[in-house]
Amino acid sequence: NWQGKLLALVGTLAIAMVHMWYYPQGDRSRDWEAESATAVNRALADAPEMVETHVAAARAASHRGKLREAVEALKRAIDIAPTSPDAHHLLGQLECETGRVDEGLARLGLANQLEPTGVFSYETARFAAFRGDKATFDKLLSTVRTLQAPLFALHLEIRAAGWWGDRARLEDIISRAATLGPPFTQVFEVTARALLGQADPQ
Repeated sequence: NWQGKLLALVGTLAIAMVHMWYYPQGDRSRDWEAESATAVNRALADAPEMVETHVAAARAASHRGKLREAVEALKRAIDIAPTSPDAHHLLGQLECETGRVDEGLARLGLANQLEPTGVFSYETARFAAFRGDKATFDKLLSTVRTLQAPLFALHLEIRAAGWWGDRARLEDIISRAATLGPPFTQVFEVTARALLGQADPQ
């Protein structure tokens, strides 16, 4: 009904505001962190029964480093909507990042079954990189490049190369970044050079 759709929009707006805080765009004079907190609190007050509300609360808590609070919010989201791919995806990420890698990857797999996307390949590649499994990483990286975009793949690759201290791969990324065009060429080149110790990351 229209009331349910309206309440879902309150939560969706909160998710969007948290996204704007974490990935600043548009008007940078606005205090996106404060505005996102206001949107999340409004959703919790006005639409506590909606899964979107608790996904927004979890994202905000995670960005603040309050991982236990984020996990609790996601468990509430899953109680409300057991088949929510967003809730399972975020919880799977947190499980992986807090050392429960097998559980996290299984949950990410469930999220992918619920809503197949290239995100599962991205996440499994990321954790293959954490484990130093370069063969699996490169195989999954090719899938990410196909299903998502070359930009996502390069972002993932530069992070992995930094973790590994793979200077040859970082040099290669600098060469390939030249084809991206502004502003991405500069972003990837400066990042890679900083990881190589050739540039100030600031």
